[in-house]
Amino acid sequence: MQSSTGAATRQGIKDALFSIALRGLRAGKASADLARQCGNANVAHALERFATEALTRQQVFVAQQRRTREANKQFGRDLNQAGVEIRQHSEADFVHVLVTALTMFEENEKVSVTGALARAYPDDPGKARSIGNSNNHKRYQKALHSHAVQKHVALADAVRAGIRELNRCARAKLFRDVLGLLLNHARLHKRIAALEESSAKHECQIFELEARVALLEAAVAETKAREGLDDTGATTSKEKVLHLLSLGRTRHQIAKHLGMNYDTVKRIIQREQRG
Repeated sequence: MQSSTGAATRQGIKDALFSIALRGLRAGKASADLARQCGNANVAHALERFATEALTRQQVFVAQQRRTREANKQFGRDLNQAGVEIRQHSEADFVHVLVTALTMFEENEKVSVTGALARAYPDDPGKARSIGNSNNHKRYQKALHSHAVQKHVALADAVRAGIRELNRCARAKLFRDVLGLLLNHARLHKRIAALEESSAKHECQIFELEARVALLEAAVAETKAREGLDDTGATTSKEKVLHLLSLGRTRHQIAKHLGMNYDTVKRIIQREQRG
């Protein structure tokens, strides 16, 4: 009984490792890596099964990407053996170039992609050229979303609010294209901000003019009302208060117009109403 249970357990483990190996092959993992995890026998069995399966669209692309990575690695090794220098650019390198370009832009310099790269590495034109032609999407996408770039004063809220545009930048083929798109994005939003500021100033000027006109109109109306009051022949404060009241003026308006105390106006009106 125990031996049969142990055999079943071993078979279950073997089946599980076989399934893991088969899924790994379908996902494009290297057989050597899977062999270390699942054992040579299980991987060999999985390879036999995998060879009989029709590849899916995803598996075709994964396999091609794996072959491309391997080819690039071998190409790099061959170049190194041939004495050709291979430059590797870190995320910090990309951030440095982006911040340099944005700082130049903020200082109102006529910044270009080539100029920004040269300013970032003035003593190493080879590195400036190399990083401009880099296609390491993963690293310069991280650089675009770094704190130093996101919080740069030249971008204000433009890029932080435009994640879609940042992602479009990150999909560019080469880093120099990313840099160009980012600078164009900053120029566009700077222009928009300038137009908005100009519009706000214009609206403020209109508001001030309207306020002045309103004050002039009020002064003219006050003068006309005072002249009209004189034409009625009203001479005493009571007569003036009652006349303005008959014109529909409120107590506050009458007090303000005649320069009288509000309570005095109120008492005159109350006495008149009581008869």
